[in-house]
Amino acid sequence: MRFFLLFFVQLVFFNLAQSQHSFGIRSGFHSSKVKFFVNDDFLENSDALNQFEIGLFYNKKIHEHFALTPELNYLERGGSIPGSISTEETHYNQLELVVPITLQFRVKRFVPFAKLGLSYGYTLSGFTRTALSRRELDFSDNDAYKRSDFGLVVGGGTHFLVTDSWGIFLEYRYRESFSYTMDAELEDIRLSTKNRGQGLVLGVMLTLSPD
Repeated sequence: MRFFLLFFVQLVFFNLAQSQHSFGIRSGFHSSKVKFFVNDDFLENSDALNQFEIGLFYNKKIHEHFALTPELNYLERGGSIPGSISTEETHYNQLELVVPITLQFRVKRFVPFAKLGLSYGYTLSGFTRTALSRRELDFSDNDAYKRSDFGLVVGGGTHFLVTDSWGIFLEYRYRESFSYTMDAELEDIRLSTKNRGQGLVLGVMLTLSPD
């Protein structure tokens, strides 16, 4: 976790002396699910949970239409499993570093954009909950639950430039995990899970060196 916090800070400050750059805050809600695998074969998706996220981002223009846009986010992930007696929910609290490439075009005050990048999430804590009980997840070295969560991020939306120095934006975001967040050997089967999610984010962007 300390590594990607330092990486984000160094990446921002290294580029402050360069050409056009912006930064801002983003926040929203997403529909989060857990994907279940048996012996590495996909079984089914859980029901969705509506989860919260908030984060900071930095936008470094590297070409007329391309930018590097690293983000540092805090988000909730997980899924819901309906049962005959009670629904069981699994919740993960993650710190996430995302490094996408952004394609953007300015049309007067509007700047439509699309993003594609890799993400690394570090799970800070987690728990399962039913109507009758709550259990904290154990992330010790010998346990099935994993803190690291590598994945792919795809997004798109538009900025609206209130002035040349600041604006607001709306973004659709889809996340798909590559790595297992839970991986357990149960007698003669292996049960695993991955995260996925999609949602909408609102944000504010401040441009320090407008064209």
